[in-house]
Amino acid sequence: MSLVDIREQVLYNCELSNARHWGAYSICGLLIRLIDLYKWSTGAKPYARIDHELLMDWVSEKEGMWSELQDEEFREISLEGTDYDPFDIRGINAHLEPGGLLYGAGLVRSLRPSFFLAELEESWDEGDYRVNLLGREVARDLVAGPALTQGDAIYLRRDTLERFLWGKLEEYR
Repeated sequence: MSLVDIREQVLYNCELSNARHWGAYSICGLLIRLIDLYKWSTGAKPYARIDHELLMDWVSEKEGMWSELQDEEFREISLEGTDYDPFDIRGINAHLEPGGLLYGAGLVRSLRPSFFLAELEESWDEGDYRVNLLGREVARDLVAGPALTQGDAIYLRRDTLERFLWGKLEEYR
């Protein structure tokens, strides 16, 4: 199974979650998340200046896509002929982790679904928890917390942490 195929499956569910829940943010909160998602999707560094016209075109495309998606259902993740519920992280990661990827799915603030797919840099046990250090993210949604917990797993999202810290620095300016 190719990374492109897996990425596209995860991105569909990311976009569907965005389509259903973008209205839960304040205007300012949504704008900050859209700029962050735009920079991530174009490969720009968090501190990079962006062309506002290109950003607005991208936002218009997202609005159109989200309008079409909002009534759809989350899709199963299909790996090597097996279909998984998009929230079956154990089953999905049993296929992906040996190849150096880690998938995340769950409910975040206000019970909004959130999904991501990232390169797994390292995992270790810390007491009763499994800590997963993630590198480059290849799929994500508007929710981009630098660290997440789910059951006995902790996800440290290095790619997202850099963007989070830069955003905090920008707030103080």
